[in-house]
Amino acid sequence: MANYLTPLSNDDKEPETFEFPEKTRHQVPNFMTKFKCIGSDCSDTCCNGWNVVLDKKTHYAYKNSDDPEVSAVAKHSIKTLKSERDAAAFSKMKLKENGNCPLMTDSGLCKVQKNLGEEFLSKTCNTFPRRTIKAGDITYLTAMMACPEATRLCLEDEHAVQISDNPEDVLSHVTNSKSLYVLKAPKISNRSKQIQFMMLEIFGDQSLTLGEQFTAAHITLEKFKKHETPLELPQLTSLSTNIKESCMQLRDALDPAQAAFFQFKTFNLVFFTEHTKWRENFKALIEKAKAGIHYQSNDGALAVGTYLAAKRDIFLPYDNDNRYLLSNFIKNELLGTLEIFIPGNPNAGDQLNEIAARVSAIRFLLICLSAHDYDGFGKQAYIDCISMVCRSIQYNPNVVAGISNYFSQKDSDLRVVNALLMS
Repeated sequence: MANYLTPLSNDDKEPETFEFPEKTRHQVPNFMTKFKCIGSDCSDTCCNGWNVVLDKKTHYAYKNSDDPEVSAVAKHSIKTLKSERDAAAFSKMKLKENGNCPLMTDSGLCKVQKNLGEEFLSKTCNTFPRRTIKAGDITYLTAMMACPEATRLCLEDEHAVQISDNPEDVLSHVTNSKSLYVLKAPKISNRSKQIQFMMLEIFGDQSLTLGEQFTAAHITLEKFKKHETPLELPQLTSLSTNIKESCMQLRDALDPAQAAFFQFKTFNLVFFTEHTKWRENFKALIEKAKAGIHYQSNDGALAVGTYLAAKRDIFLPYDNDNRYLLSNFIKNELLGTLEIFIPGNPNAGDQLNEIAARVSAIRFLLICLSAHDYDGFGKQAYIDCISMVCRSIQYNPNVVAGISNYFSQKDSDLRVVNALLMS
């Protein structure tokens, strides 16, 4: 993995200080320089099922539009917010009964973009799936993986999430546009840069299992609470090595059958019960997952046994040869959750747990799907699972709240819980 941070020379005033190299100072993964909305060609359009909030400028632009199609929709389907209204969130679009945005044509195109041009899109529509954070003089640009096209690019190859050394064009569009949401954050400290360096290095180390990676990440956060000044490069390397070696010690103590049963028991409650109403395409994916492990047989032992066999014989061989797929996803989520890197952030551990919950949920469904389509199992299953799970969670954050709570139990051994869910 590329070294994202470079120590200053001994001639500098603060030899322990780390800086982003100038070419990669702005934290923009390679895949974000390629992203472009594919509109009606998208497999899961963002013009269906989302609550679109309009800013005040867009609200009146649509209400007063000379275009008869846009003004008609604005008259009947745009409703002013009654409470907590401000210039950024002034009104919202009332969706059709089928969940489609009333501005979407039968061919899947947006009437605003088609009739008026891209510059008239609302900030919400123009921003998604981009996630832009300006921290002092450094800009972080990542993507929300609820978008299938962003997910496809993120998983394109091993280099997709490496920091681009030529992000100027995409950054110019994002930072200079008044039609995009840009979040503001405090200037990134040297300790924050070191935490980021450690996190990306840990999740790029394929000698560690996913459980060991998340455990090492948590230990890293704890260690940096004790270091009030930035570490020098040899100290940082030594700390990373020691943390990873300690996390590997539990590997041989794991019982694969026990881990499989715990995973099945946990995610059965999340995905396979009828208490949550899923969108149609995600429901179809879940039905495939259930069929793959013979869930409908009402034989719990058969389902768990099939899950364990699929994990051992189909999923793990493929995943071990393509570790970058989930690794790319995790790194994108880390770079998009900048607060994790801030020393002293009391919520950093919980935010890391939320990422772990998403990854473990995605991984469970992937194992089930590998049993359903063992000959055709591959990257497309990862793209579908990641984008659909992330969209479901983004629309309903409570979907995997229970899994996050597993990781956050103060009286539990975090390493064991992580290993059981992620092994």
